[in-house]
Amino acid sequence: MKHVRFPVLIACCRRESPKLYQQNQDFSSQVANAQYKEYENEDHFTILTELTKEESIVYADFFNFLYSI
Repeated sequence: MKHVRFPVLIACCRRESPKLYQQNQDFSSQVANAQYKEYENEDHFTILTELTKEESIVYADFFNFLYSI
């Protein structure tokens, strides 16, 4: 995946199962131009809710990523 030519944002949630968390970390190391964000209190369900809240850090990170590309 080192040859990916487009921006990638990898959101890693600490409240995931250990295997899924590790998989996300491993994947981020395989994508050369990936932006990696880690969210301490989120899982793959709650992060979606946070995307709808303009005041959340998740919303801000995704907005800034999309605005940057």
